[in-house]
Amino acid sequence: MRVVDVKYDEYALVHIINTKAGVSTVLNKLYARRKHLSPEALQKFTQFSVETGILPENIAILPKNDECPVA
Repeated sequence: MRVVDVKYDEYALVHIINTKAGVSTVLNKLYARRKHLSPEALQKFTQFSVETGILPENIAILPKNDECPVA
């Protein structure tokens, strides 16, 4: 796991490569500190994902969720 880019008051972009039984899986994550990310942060995430071999149709930006489940 490596932190690719970070803006401490806004987001962190993380790149993970998992290997099991000789098969590698690439996972990129964008962690946000706020509900609304800047278009630039989303663009960086999308561009980096494509550059690391993830097809555009496999890049998912999850919808905002204001609910917090009770533990």
